[in-house]
Amino acid sequence: MTLQHNLSAATTSAFGKKTKGTILSASLELFNQRGFHAVSTAQIASASEVLDGTLWYHFKAKQDLANTHLETLEVRLEEILLAPHASEPQMIVESYFMIFDALWDFRYLLRDPSPILQSEPEFAARIKQAYASVEKNTIYRLKSACDEGLLSLSDVDIDSFAKNCVVIGNYWLDYSRVRGGSSRNRETDKRQAAEQVFLVLKPYLTPKALTLIDASEIERSA
Repeated sequence: MTLQHNLSAATTSAFGKKTKGTILSASLELFNQRGFHAVSTAQIASASEVLDGTLWYHFKAKQDLANTHLETLEVRLEEILLAPHASEPQMIVESYFMIFDALWDFRYLLRDPSPILQSEPEFAARIKQAYASVEKNTIYRLKSACDEGLLSLSDVDIDSFAKNCVVIGNYWLDYSRVRGGSSRNRETDKRQAAEQVFLVLKPYLTPKALTLIDASEIERSA
């Protein structure tokens, strides 16, 4: 079975290179490309190049895979928020790309509506918490950007802009999925989503911020 290998290095590193990590990576790719309920355990085993029994040894059900995916996403988001030097100007800009990488890698979890959410109330509550974490992270970055002279926003506007940034960054994934189909590429999606976010913020960016953005990954991945 041929898979597009588009996961970020941070996600594959979090999963590890052992058999369990291989299964997590392959299942994540399949769920992203086809949807959680459209993928069978036999397809996951085939893509992971393991026997069915090996898959069941590590994960008793498909939901166990989704639970582990969500746990990894939660850790990723918390690590980004608590990253060293998180309030420094360059890190404020680069953290946007780090957040988008996490959203892109685990995008099947964040699609709305999702059949998983309808059948698993506790899982749905954790998804909502993941969204809250992304929004909290974005608010922190925007406030830090204002403090560092990168943005000119009032405290009242920051919450609204944070929600707009999250909506654009996340729902760009659905838009590009329809628009780009199977030819989608994480770096292209990330660059185009960043362009949309920065377009919204552009009237409030200072010259210092524009210089940092020009030197950032949005240019390197063009």
